[in-house]
Amino acid sequence: MQHKPNTQTIIRYGEDETHGAVTSVATAAGHDGTSPNPDDRRRDAERGDGALYDIGVYPTNAARHATGMEPVAVTGRTWSERDEMYSEVPEFAEFTLEFPRA
Repeated sequence: MQHKPNTQTIIRYGEDETHGAVTSVATAAGHDGTSPNPDDRRRDAERGDGALYDIGVYPTNAARHATGMEPVAVTGRTWSERDEMYSEVPEFAEFTLEFPRA
């Protein structure tokens, strides 16, 4: 992901402070999760999937690259609303990363 053009632009904005110093980062990612395939890998705990592992890495890496820092703390939660589809892995994840103060 860090080699994709959009991510490279965000990294450059952070490094060059194109729009000023980074003071906060808000990200989001997701997919509709409605694949009719019951063997969809996104629902398989043995494959390490679910909302956090499948999609959560993208906003996490975006924040890391935009700030040039590594998080020092995290708080969050995971949950499912469609237990019939997501009985092995969480359907949703939300979290806050704390970065060191510059």
